Amino acid sequence: HDDFPLHASHLPLQRVPKPDAQEPELNPLEICMSPVDRGDCDGFERRYVYNPRTMRCQMFRYSGCGGNKNNFVHKKHCIKMCMKGHVRRKQIRIKTRNSNILFRAV
Repeated sequence: HDDFPLHASHLPLQRVPKPDAQEPELNPLEICMSPVDRGDCDGFERRYVYNPRTMRCQMFRYSGCGGNKNNFVHKKHCIKMCMKGHVRRKQIRIKTRNSNILFRAV
């Protein structure tokens, strides 16, 4: 029978798992303005991307890995994220001399 108090130094050490390093969340404007990125693999998946030039969600071929967040499994998710007022209200349309249209976040 021990007559001394139990100290933390006498307890077995337990490893506490570190939370996974999470990427900072992007806001809808950053996601929807990201360029099409098909990824780095050789696969083929039908996905949807928001095209800021046409202001529409369109199908593209995703390779299966890599890429960016402007990559939606369903067109309705692309529309909800990028066309339901999140992005369109935060753009200004600038017409340049050579008639290319640029978008800039406000």
